[in-house]
Amino acid sequence: MIDIAKLLQDLEIKWSYRYEKPSVNRDLNLLIAKETLINVILNTKNGKENINTIYHLLLLNLIRIYPYIQDDFTFQFLNSAVEKLTAKLINQKGGVRV
Repeated sequence: MIDIAKLLQDLEIKWSYRYEKPSVNRDLNLLIAKETLINVILNTKNGKENINTIYHLLLLNLIRIYPYIQDDFTFQFLNSAVEKLTAKLINQKGGVRV
């Protein structure tokens, strides 16, 4: 689950791409990869619970980055990602809506 959360850090949050110019092609490829991964997990035993746990681990991974931030752009990017992910987790009864 920890490894999947790290994958989602790029597939959903686009962490490694934060300094790059927007790219519809890249974003579409990331979305397809994310949806494929999520669907595989959802089709396993306890899939919804596992997805919920994975998204909580993703949030934990993001929060752990704060002490290492060295520029304002990254700080703002991380704040935005944490806010969106937190809202997603709080607002979803019965698990994360992906």
